[in-house]
Amino acid sequence: MLPAPTNAPKAPNAGTLRMVLLVAISALSLALLYHFSAIEFLRSGGASELLRSLGPKAPIAYVLLMGILMTLWVPGTLIVLVGTAVFSPNEALLLNYIGSLTAALFGFGTARLIGGDAFQQLIARRAPKLLRFQRKLATEGFLTIFYLRLIPTPFNAISYLAGLSPVSATTYLAATAVAILPGSFAFTTIVGAGLEVLKAHSLEPLFALRPIMGLIVFAVAVLLPPRIKARFFPNMPDANAAGDGG
Repeated sequence: MLPAPTNAPKAPNAGTLRMVLLVAISALSLALLYHFSAIEFLRSGGASELLRSLGPKAPIAYVLLMGILMTLWVPGTLIVLVGTAVFSPNEALLLNYIGSLTAALFGFGTARLIGGDAFQQLIARRAPKLLRFQRKLATEGFLTIFYLRLIPTPFNAISYLAGLSPVSATTYLAATAVAILPGSFAFTTIVGAGLEVLKAHSLEPLFALRPIMGLIVFAVAVLLPPRIKARFFPNMPDANAAGDGG
């Protein structure tokens, strides 16, 4: 039997194949959403009308819709606008928070199901800078997820990154639940005030106690991540530089 040629191409490893599958699913999701004009459906008010027509089932439908669409890379801003317009302020705040948690769980579960341990080998070879995030997620999972959720990074990207990391699902969900509280409150409150301004044709709703509190919470959330990074992650690369590993 002839020996195998030494220059034969290597078969792609499991990590590469699973990453390709994950990217393909994301690309297919975006293509389907574009084909069916899902984003335009949100913008045009069709989603709001649909939710109102569901009556008592609307809150459950909204949470599921938010979880699925955000997992499929639809901007959460559009979905929050719909929810804030349809529901009362307190109900919108609660549903936006639960919907964000649902999206975080869906994204994490998708990445964990497809990626698994094989992805760690791919990171080690192709994106060594990400290894520092991965190690932190393994040893200091709660604080790392908390930090990553506070910084301005695409929501679903963090969900996928965590799902492909060694962090446990309970640690991930607990850290996410705490970290997104200020953002959910601030954003829902500010959006709600903006909608009231449009309805009243006056800036007076912006000076109510609730939107002022939202702005204060937002400011604190912006100032907090650099302090967390300086205190706990002095050697951690910036999130926008994490993927520059080649």
